[in-house]
Amino acid sequence: MKYIDPGYTLDNRTYGGSIPLVRYAEILLSYLESKLEAGDHITQQLLDETINKVRGRASVNMPAITETDATALRPILRNERRVELALEGIRHYDILRWHIAHIVLDANVYGSKVCDLPGACRFTVDAQGHYYLYKRAFRENVDYLWPIPQSEIDINPNLEQNPGY
Repeated sequence: MKYIDPGYTLDNRTYGGSIPLVRYAEILLSYLESKLEAGDHITQQLLDETINKVRGRASVNMPAITETDATALRPILRNERRVELALEGIRHYDILRWHIAHIVLDANVYGSKVCDLPGACRFTVDAQGHYYLYKRAFRENVDYLWPIPQSEIDINPNLEQNPGY
């Protein structure tokens, strides 16, 4: 199991465990993605040195990927990142980078109907009778852009003073 230390004794004063910030599997998958998105030729050797090295570990033992066509390989690689790096806090940045957040994040947020206090239920029921808390919306023309603080623009000599952002 990920990040589970069987030797942990609930004593935080003496515990010396550490959590990896970047795993080698992420480096290999990121390298393959960078080659793919740069338009480089994808060879079987590159696949064997990256994604197949991740899939071929003894604890995983998945079949090798042989697809070298970039269009067909892209969804395979994205799914591999989704599965291999699950619960590592990377998925949100992947879907922003891939520019699919307006599709993936445009959905209802479901939960169980729990009403502890009168009037505290704020759930809505969808057409199938499922309760959802709210409709999540990712605005394609707004939410991909993050503002650059004016103080950072002011100290950067490589930017025009009034670039018209």
